Order: sequence, then structure tokens, then C-alpha cells
Amino acid sequence: LELTYSNRYPATIAEIESGRAIKITTNPPDPFLGVDNKSGVTPVVFALDEPYPNPFNSSTSVNFSLSQTGKVKLGLWDLNGRFVREIVSGEFSSGYHSFTFDAGNLASGLYLLKLESAGNTSQRKLTLLR
Repeated sequence: LELTYSNRYPATIAEIESGRAIKITTNPPDPFLGVDNKSGVTPVVFALDEPYPNPFNSSTSVNFSLSQTGKVKLGLWDLNGRFVREIVSGEFSSGYHSFTFDAGNLASGLYLLKLESAGNTSQRKLTLLR
């Protein structure tokens, strides 16, 4: 099986029918694919996606998925391990979630984005450039 990504979208009906192209949908909209998922499929994994854009200037899109409903904490930490800011805290349903993180008055630098839910933890590096 060979999968080739092309930034030309949408594929023609002939390409899809011949097997030369596939249609991929995501929910929330994936900044790399630029499409939406209308299927309502619940993810089977806990995941924190790479923020986009990253590096960023003032705001970035953060997406995560939950395989089960539960309490979620998303926080920002500096590289010295100091807690900087709580971004999200609360009960979230299973599924895909997306929001925009506004850095406000944070200084330029490297930060860690840490997602915790139901005993799972995931981290991503964020680079803020002013």
C-alpha cells in the first residue's frame, strides 16, 4: 500500500473511483488537510495534536481528542518546570476538541503544553516568537 499526500484538494471523482486518491476527513478541521469530519466518529485514543502554527506569534490552534468523557486539565509550563498558566480545566465529552490559545503578554520563548485526563498525560512544545 502506498499513500501519497497531495495538497491539491478536492480530488476528482475519477481519481477516487480509480483508487489514485482518497478522501480524508477530520474533526475539528485539520489545518494541514483543510477539511471537516461530518461522520461523528469518536476517537479511540487520547491525543494532543501538534499546535498549529508552531512557532507562533500571538495565538495558535490547539486540538486534542479524548476516548472517554472526563475531567481535563491543559496547562502551560516553562522549561524550568514552573507552572505558567491554566488554559483549560473542566469536564469534556469524548471526541475531538479545538480552541485557540492566545499567549497574551507572555514573553518569547519555549513552553510545554501539558494535557491530562483520566490518568493520561501528553505534552507538546510551543515556541512563542514576538
